[in-house]
Amino acid sequence: MLENCTLNITQYGAQFTKGKFSIVRDVTIDILSSTTDTGVTLGDGSDTDDMNFELYPACTLNFSGGA
Repeated sequence: MLENCTLNITQYGAQFTKGKFSIVRDVTIDILSSTTDTGVTLGDGSDTDDMNFELYPACTLNFSGGA
């Protein structure tokens, strides 16, 4: 669960391929890269294993970096 926080994705990137993210209140996502090699990958391409994002009412996502 991400709640009132900042998620920093470094220049090495991040992969979220399975599981669930619950987003509550204000969350800032700061991505320090803008390429697909070192950016953020969501899911693994299969319907059964892809990430599930649960956005609570009135939550906000602020993307402060990346392209």
